[in-house]
Amino acid sequence: MPREKCPDCLRLKSLCLCHAVTAFEPSVEIIFLQHPLEQNQVKGTAFLTHRCLQGSQILVGERFSREQLSPYLDDAKQTFLLYPPEEGTDAPDVLSASDVARTLPLKSVRVLVLDGTWRKTRKMLFLNPELAALPRIQIHPNKPSVYSIRKQKNAQSFSTLEAIKQLLIELDPQFDFGDNLDQVMTALIRQQKQFQPS
Repeated sequence: MPREKCPDCLRLKSLCLCHAVTAFEPSVEIIFLQHPLEQNQVKGTAFLTHRCLQGSQILVGERFSREQLSPYLDDAKQTFLLYPPEEGTDAPDVLSASDVARTLPLKSVRVLVLDGTWRKTRKMLFLNPELAALPRIQIHPNKPSVYSIRKQKNAQSFSTLEAIKQLLIELDPQFDFGDNLDQVMTALIRQQKQFQPS
């Protein structure tokens, strides 16, 4: 018999983190494209981040149909992909978050965020050329990741939650909701460390 899940954060009720979630309205529209194998990842941060961001959406899949993507690609908003350009390829346009903020009204900006391991997200790009062709938006963190509960590719790797927080800070230097995201990360790390051998 499957264990009961929280209907709001979708975690097991014994691991519910809704108490740490305080929602706010971000300066840009955020859409999460989550690899299916991340959907039930207990250490994942994408769904918790989504719960913090009013108006955000989350789509689960590896390959997305034109019908699924068209609402995010075919309207008046400028859509960017938060993903580093691949070395040795014909990279699409790459803009820093601060450059985007200087040149576009933030309410006209949409950011698509791939959620998965590097290997999984590279495959998602390969399977979805419309996503791979999008202009990229880049962040430039000046602090290392605190996401110590899950193995990272390298020192420049960040959890989805951390990447979104950095994006919002760089887009809007007056961003006032960093604590909302920090408290979710703190609660997740504290919870998971209870299960790690001392």
